[in-house]
Amino acid sequence: MVEKTEIIIRDYKESDFEEVVEMYYQMCIDVYPHRQFKSKQFFYKNVMNWIEWNYDIIVTEKENIITGFALSYVDSMGGITEDFYQGECIYVKPEHRKSRSAYLMYHTFINYAKKMGYILSTNASDITESSHIAKKLGIKVFTKFEKLP
Repeated sequence: MVEKTEIIIRDYKESDFEEVVEMYYQMCIDVYPHRQFKSKQFFYKNVMNWIEWNYDIIVTEKENIITGFALSYVDSMGGITEDFYQGECIYVKPEHRKSRSAYLMYHTFINYAKKMGYILSTNASDITESSHIAKKLGIKVFTKFEKLP
């Protein structure tokens, strides 16, 4: 009998840094295919800032291979008295899409926001599947959409 390998979710580790930077860079290219980007060094700096600011970074993996990452953080959106839990981004490598990676990461956001009593805020693009996934989960969220011209 063949044993089925599961996708697991875990917290970011320092050894994940290079791979998270690469996935973040690829996500930006996928979501914004008509935009130009600065050098990859700026993506390294962004991920370093996330770590410095103590943002929540999680990864999914299968057989010790990272399949995706997600970034989230608590935000007051510039002065709102209620905190929001901002599900900033989720990226799953193309070869692992349609696996449980995105599902696990979305549910991690949702469960944490519910536990803490936060309103969940997510970003979604109409050129990716993220807006469809967020709607399927059946939770009321504040979603910011971007539609390309």
